[in-house]
Amino acid sequence: MGISVQTKHVIAVCTVMLWTCAYPAMSRTLYDQSSAVAAHQDWMTQFERAYADDAEKEKRFKIFVKNLEYIEKFNSGGNKSYTLGLNQFSDLTVEEFIASYTGLKINSSRPRSSTATRLSVTDVPTSLDWRELGAVTDIKNQGRCGT
Repeated sequence: MGISVQTKHVIAVCTVMLWTCAYPAMSRTLYDQSSAVAAHQDWMTQFERAYADDAEKEKRFKIFVKNLEYIEKFNSGGNKSYTLGLNQFSDLTVEEFIASYTGLKINSSRPRSSTATRLSVTDVPTSLDWRELGAVTDIKNQGRCGT
């Protein structure tokens, strides 16, 4: 039992149409090398970024280009209430950003608090303004907090 000639032709036509549509998207880089270099240079100037050596600059440039392409792809996706753009972190990977700027440090040797188990539902107020308690402050750039 084989596939009919007509079915083979339909599959071939569909394959050609798929490749015709997909090839430009797959082969196109959103930024050619020269415009990416210029964008990186402008970004370095704007955020006063300098690297220790050419190897570090090349590594950061590659990360910058990946982030730039992600931004462009996201912004061209449509149906978003916001857009992404370059900032002072555009030459960092997500992992580097999290490690450097989130400040999360978990001490596994310290036992976790059991406060939640000691409270009863009757202890919870109906309303609470954290601003009045001084728990919320103005937004500020903490830089490399915790390092």
